[in-house]
Amino acid sequence: MIRSGDDLTKRQRLVFVVLLGLSMTLMPYTIDPILAAFPRIGETFAAQPSQVQLSLMAITIGFALGQLITGPLSDALGRKRPMLVAVFLWFAAEVATIFAPTIEVFYVARFVAAFAAASASVVASAIIRDLYKEAKMMQFLSRVYLVQGVSPVLGPLVGSQLLAFMSWQSIVLIFALYGLVTFIGLRIFLVETLHSEERKSQGVRAMFARFGAVLHDRIYVGLVIFSALQTVALFSYLNLVPFIFQDGFKIGPSEFGFFFALNSLVSVIGTQVGGRLAVRFRSNWVLFIHIVLAGLAGVALVFAAALGAPFGVVTALFGFFTFNFGATYTPLAAIAMAPHGEEAGTAASLMGVVNFVAASLAGPLYAVVDQRTSAGAGAMIAVCYTLGALSLWFVSRLRSIPALKN
Repeated sequence: MIRSGDDLTKRQRLVFVVLLGLSMTLMPYTIDPILAAFPRIGETFAAQPSQVQLSLMAITIGFALGQLITGPLSDALGRKRPMLVAVFLWFAAEVATIFAPTIEVFYVARFVAAFAAASASVVASAIIRDLYKEAKMMQFLSRVYLVQGVSPVLGPLVGSQLLAFMSWQSIVLIFALYGLVTFIGLRIFLVETLHSEERKSQGVRAMFARFGAVLHDRIYVGLVIFSALQTVALFSYLNLVPFIFQDGFKIGPSEFGFFFALNSLVSVIGTQVGGRLAVRFRSNWVLFIHIVLAGLAGVALVFAAALGAPFGVVTALFGFFTFNFGATYTPLAAIAMAPHGEEAGTAASLMGVVNFVAASLAGPLYAVVDQRTSAGAGAMIAVCYTLGALSLWFVSRLRSIPALKN
């Protein structure tokens, strides 16, 4: 057991960066590797495309509930046990996905996988807050996100390329084994970071008391509202881009995987840029500037559709959106978590819950907006980031957000 990140050796710090990053990859690996395989999944279960898309709703609900339950639970039980249970459960759910006999069982398996992945991610965020505070936390987050950020690139790229010569079930098996290796690494190397005397009371009443404590923070509430809106924008991108690229621009599954991965790589670069800028300059203004730029990307996507812009222009604009999405990620987490060391799991979980509940509620919108051009996705991105900027300005009161201490 360790007291803070300063107690870690250089080797231990590297191990923590890798292990926590790998734990956070389980969320994108729940979705991305089989995104291009949705038509084949429909053939397997004799299901319509809309039925396969419902698995994304099951996943978003699982993401929300996993964070809601496991974050506060880790404040009471410690970090290591919930993390190990979550990662092993993800492995088991991936195996169940492979052998699902019906589309309904497939939904359940995806829900459980999402629940487990979100649980692992929220505990990883709490571990980081146990180890570091403020600017040091943001620097450590940037390193962890560098590992985690590879997953949105590799997931769709590997999944779409492997789909050319193997079944979607075999792809899921490969990632299930990845989860098992992650579990073994955590079992061997992860050290408990929440001491018994620092743990919170168990029980439903105590859990709601911790939720009440973080909700009394006005800055945190404004950031949660923005984060939820940003997640809706991201899921509009995830839901609509496969159809815009493949149906609208007639891009094949392999090419789709490449361009989707390229935009994800841009998001990883954005994460590192945003983290570095937020260390050098006031993190609140870095966050706000990238929010404005992401909103402008949405507006540009609407105009691109109206003008019949070619594929290269549209994918570049989606890349600009994902870059600015990534750039908000580190300062957003650091500002939100900074005052809540004693409720780190609760603070991380509440933000995650609101994010994915919002994405689930917005699910019906994805089915009715334009899926053949970038107009629908662009409009949703522009509206979400405009409202998010207003939340940051008026609820969090942007100018009053204190600078992070070094």
